[in-house]
Amino acid sequence: MEAVRNKNRKTTSRSKISKQPNNVPRFPNYITKEERLKSFEKWPTPELKTPLELARTGFFYSGHEDLVQCFSCGGGLSNWKIGLDAAFEHAKYYPTCGYIVETKGEDFVEEVKKKVKNQYKTERSRLSSFDDFWPESATKTPKQLAKAGFFNTGDSNDEVQCFECGITITNWKADDDVWFKHTKLNPKCEFVFEMKGPEFTDKAYQVESMTEEASRLQKIVKERNRDLEHPCHDNYKRVEQRMQSFKNWPIPRMKRPEDLAAAGFFYSGEDDLVFCFHCNGELYNLKTTEVMSEEHAKWYPSCAFIRQVKGEAFVAAEKKKLTNIYRTEEARKNSYEAWPNSANKDPEELYEAGFFYFQSDDLVHCFECGFWYLDWQVYDDPWFIHAKLNPSCKFLRQMRSESFLNQAEQLLASRKKASKITLSVDESVFRTNEDIIQELMKSSIVQTVLKVGFNATEIRLALQKRPESSRTVENLFALIMLSQKEDPEVFACLENLKKENDRCSKAKTCKFCSKQGPISILVPCAHLLSCCPCVAKNLRRCFACNEEIEHKLEMFPK
Repeated sequence: MEAVRNKNRKTTSRSKISKQPNNVPRFPNYITKEERLKSFEKWPTPELKTPLELARTGFFYSGHEDLVQCFSCGGGLSNWKIGLDAAFEHAKYYPTCGYIVETKGEDFVEEVKKKVKNQYKTERSRLSSFDDFWPESATKTPKQLAKAGFFNTGDSNDEVQCFECGITITNWKADDDVWFKHTKLNPKCEFVFEMKGPEFTDKAYQVESMTEEASRLQKIVKERNRDLEHPCHDNYKRVEQRMQSFKNWPIPRMKRPEDLAAAGFFYSGEDDLVFCFHCNGELYNLKTTEVMSEEHAKWYPSCAFIRQVKGEAFVAAEKKKLTNIYRTEEARKNSYEAWPNSANKDPEELYEAGFFYFQSDDLVHCFECGFWYLDWQVYDDPWFIHAKLNPSCKFLRQMRSESFLNQAEQLLASRKKASKITLSVDESVFRTNEDIIQELMKSSIVQTVLKVGFNATEIRLALQKRPESSRTVENLFALIMLSQKEDPEVFACLENLKKENDRCSKAKTCKFCSKQGPISILVPCAHLLSCCPCVAKNLRRCFACNEEIEHKLEMFPK
């Protein structure tokens, strides 16, 4: 039954009644069939459905239009049509009702469930259930819900039901992720498990709280597109200093160091990864045909250096090129070919919300407004994130209703103080402030790196530049080592150590695997170890001090 289709209906939400014990009547005054029949004195549509049939099925008349309610479970149905069977509709929408199970039998209810499952098995059939009525004020689109296994019950404005497990959900919020909410309320749904896989189900099940104040404090965002008063890397402010970093540049024929340095980039020392000295923007997998100043302006349009050197008109033109490339949904879809399997978001959710993939971690950009986001969580809704990052985006305002945008803006305003994360519309990023740095400094990863011998100031400076490095011990260690290379004395010491590493590696090979051994630093004792990987893998205690090893960090990874 397209159960309730009247916009002015007054019904009882299924999600509220589902918590009631199925053997305790919600309306004890209507336990007898005779009492229920009396309620139909002013029944408006006896030609569509007789009061006797409805009363036998457990319903009494509510007094509002053609809305009836079950005395046992409290479930309401309206908009009756010729040919609808009251018992079937009762079991379809309220399969746990104690009265319908008792009077019709469990086999009848199971057969109804089976028919409903077959009726809404395809996404197209579920999508068609939203045709008759779906409120414009709803925060979720029919396509999002139908894809996640839901069909429209017509009850309680935005209420939907899963065709597979039968769970009903209503009162959707702007920041709800339909897949996550489905899994959180019923982690055993076979449809979700089949479509999203066991990893998604496990992650969703482990998230115990949806409190945004707590979860947003854990979200770490790269500091891209920053327009700061001072550059991120003072030691590379001069073009001569940036040129010196390209001493071991691996692809001089593809990309000249002079061009990269002029565009504000210095070499990281890893593959072909370069960083802007001012905004810390990174580029890699460089192509011969690319013009570095254009790439800089295209991907980091808020960088003060590129704006000053090339001008506002140049930056705006490059940003427009990016917009045109990914304006179509098909183009954005194609950008996700290398989307990591470990990511928490389905690419379809992202490219429909205007995002294309940046080929780095799970970082995505909006083709229209240029805003970016990464480190997606299973419960993140891409449309809400987009509205939170930039509610003035033309694409966003074109695709979503005004009420959705208002809800997102109100929610963001109410949470700014609690989360202590400020949003800079001009800079296109969440700023990582002192509060978040303090949170990161308390993490187990930072505590492990402190054991190596680095001081807290060095780690704090590293986190301020690239907070995403705090995800693993290895990443944070590598960033600190990179930062220390900017100190001439430290750089000279590391160069000598690297030469010693190369000499030892060539001099020694393992008798078993014939591999050469790198230099690794052991945590927490900070002793250096030079041996082959197969020995290091099985080594549990330090050769020098016999202290138990927590981590082995390779100083010069190949």
